[in-house]
Amino acid sequence: MGEFGGDRVPWVPMRVVLHPLDGIAPALVSAWSALADRAAEPNPFFEPLYVLPALRLFGNGRPTALLAVHRGDAMVGAVPVVHQPSWRRIAWPTWATLLRPHGAPLGTPLIDGAHLADAARALAGASGRLGGGLLALEWTRVDGPVGEALVAASRGTSSGARPILYHRFRRGALRSGHRPNFSEARRRRCRTAAARLAAGGGTVPMPHDRPPDLGAVDEFLELERSGWKRDQRTPGPAGSASVEFLREVVAGFGAEGRMRLMAIEHAGRPVAMAWHVTARGAEFCFATCYDESWKRAAPGIHVVAAAIEAAAATGASVDSCTDPETQYLLDLMPDRVEIGSLLFPPRGPEGVALTGAIRALVASRDRRNARRGVSGDLP
Repeated sequence: MGEFGGDRVPWVPMRVVLHPLDGIAPALVSAWSALADRAAEPNPFFEPLYVLPALRLFGNGRPTALLAVHRGDAMVGAVPVVHQPSWRRIAWPTWATLLRPHGAPLGTPLIDGAHLADAARALAGASGRLGGGLLALEWTRVDGPVGEALVAASRGTSSGARPILYHRFRRGALRSGHRPNFSEARRRRCRTAAARLAAGGGTVPMPHDRPPDLGAVDEFLELERSGWKRDQRTPGPAGSASVEFLREVVAGFGAEGRMRLMAIEHAGRPVAMAWHVTARGAEFCFATCYDESWKRAAPGIHVVAAAIEAAAATGASVDSCTDPETQYLLDLMPDRVEIGSLLFPPRGPEGVALTGAIRALVASRDRRNARRGVSGDLP
């Protein structure tokens, strides 16, 4: 198509490409990183600094790819996906959001803010590149500009149908300019309890920023191994792959000045630690741990609140990056973000039949949960 009149730029078509992540070319990684800097909604958990170490250390042999939208030479949309024979109770080949084994805190696709509507429309209609598979965008923020654009853009695809919202839940967050619900009275109670526990052992420990270096990683891992997470059945950071993963994430983001570490220390040892990953005016809770022997002083809540307050002081928003059952963060953070899974069935008669079957499954699940008094929106 030719140039428009005047100073208007030419229209450039969008191309959807499935790039295998195994051996992905450095030029594509660079384009992917550049897209993250322009994304309408930042998501550090979908950047190469996070995805590539996770894939190398936790890969299970299933095909993985970067589902990318290109406009000319620029990448304007991207979401890492993995192929699986079914998704949850849906027996249909699916390309689903690539989530690392310990949970991906956020699955919102990276979409260039300057091309949000067109790139979202291309992703919503990507089934032609997926071999008739279902596209499942899990843990997407559905109340943000990207989620809203994906829903709106699906009306412009050949199927003309909205995506299926498989589930939705709300989790704690802090908008820019807001403060956490950590009252001065609660802060005094924490300090008083800490003073009792620290009696005879130096000054009362208080939260402070620490350099997020690899030495701090080792201290965090030691604290976690001796704390409540040691009894978790699912593999935690004590596992060798998880240790290496944490080291690579901290080194990668830390080299760009994008890690925050808040710590409470006593007698030269950490009592509680909280990590954030930062991205363009936003911070994302990444990991936290505390010493159980200090539990009466609530050091875990205290250090998390301090990290959130430090982020708020910079004007950043904060995403708790948790599941819906983390009550203390719901209490601590006054705002909410809505997270859900958006399903995009393939085109054609099979897609129409699949859409009907999924909607019937969701309706049946919701009726069953309603009888049990359980929320049907939980993942």
